[in-house]
Amino acid sequence: MNRRHVSYSLAGFVSLLTLAVYLPALRNNFVNWDDGDYVIDNLNIRSLDGALLKWACFGFGAGNWHPLTWLSHALDYAVWGLNPLGHHLTNIVLHAVNT
Repeated sequence: MNRRHVSYSLAGFVSLLTLAVYLPALRNNFVNWDDGDYVIDNLNIRSLDGALLKWACFGFGAGNWHPLTWLSHALDYAVWGLNPLGHHLTNIVLHAVNT
């Protein structure tokens, strides 16, 4: 096996390990930490339009500026509504890809 194959194999293993560790989160509901501010009570993420893009890029929701997070939540809401399973699934996939 050459170095490239070893690197890809290790990356794949770490990604699968990440999935395995975080998959139990799919059984969880939203939490009473910041999910209200970010998802449940956030009317800004309820539509995919120019107003969302403007707010995500120039607004400071929940005291933070992170446009990709807001866009991710908006896409989750468009696909899953307020079903926490979908929101958790997106985060698990993002964590696994990020590894």
